[in-house]
Amino acid sequence: MSNGQILFTAAGSLGAAILFAVLGFSLWARDYPRDLQGVGRAYALWWLMVGAMGFTDGLRILQGLAAEPSAATYLLLVRLKIVVTAVAVWGLAYYVVYLWTGRPRVKWPLAAFAAAHAVVFLVLVERRLPARIDMQDGYWVPRLVLQSPATLPVLGALGALLFFLPPLILAGAYLLLWRRLHDRTQRSRVLAVSITLIVFFLAASVQFDVRTPGDSPLIPALAVVNLAAALAAFLIYHPPAWLQRRMAIQDLERGPGRPTRL
Repeated sequence: MSNGQILFTAAGSLGAAILFAVLGFSLWARDYPRDLQGVGRAYALWWLMVGAMGFTDGLRILQGLAAEPSAATYLLLVRLKIVVTAVAVWGLAYYVVYLWTGRPRVKWPLAAFAAAHAVVFLVLVERRLPARIDMQDGYWVPRLVLQSPATLPVLGALGALLFFLPPLILAGAYLLLWRRLHDRTQRSRVLAVSITLIVFFLAASVQFDVRTPGDSPLIPALAVVNLAAALAAFLIYHPPAWLQRRMAIQDLERGPGRPTRL
């Protein structure tokens, strides 16, 4: 296994994580009106948790540098990502549903769904009996070998459904807001964020799917895609002066502190 390959792939995940986290902190620090503070912070929490997901991915990849990688540490990071993903989905769902309905109480049923999301994946990981970490020459990422990959097919299908559908549905609902907006900055943000959501989740799911060979050329390509998606999300909220002039959009700090400013 090439250490350079491992470092390249890990750098993509960690670089994206830093950009997402910085974006999340900047959104969290905004001066929201009192009645909108909760939903605005939920949106910031989404980006912070996406950053945390990227950090867990990067640390899992770096396990490939160890002479004898710890399966226990790898599994701990997998469990952590499951919980973080559930929190992230809750934050985004609350924000998007609030924008459509204006009802803050939707956060409670959405929290229940997010908790079920985490429980299903945690059970799935435990019941599939992870065995060891597989590393071979030419691998871009270490692979978790399962003793019983076909265990509980119904639960596995449910888990896949819970992973793929919520972010994609939310991205679609977010994108539909584009038709209701007239401000150029808002429209640009909705479009960029929706595309980022779709790209990030699809790329990450393929990159870390145990069925994707560890030496697949898709893995480094997807690492670059994830980093590009993070950069696009960051720049649409914090565009440099030349991009502001070219696209006629504003920096996040210039807009009023309301989550509808996206």
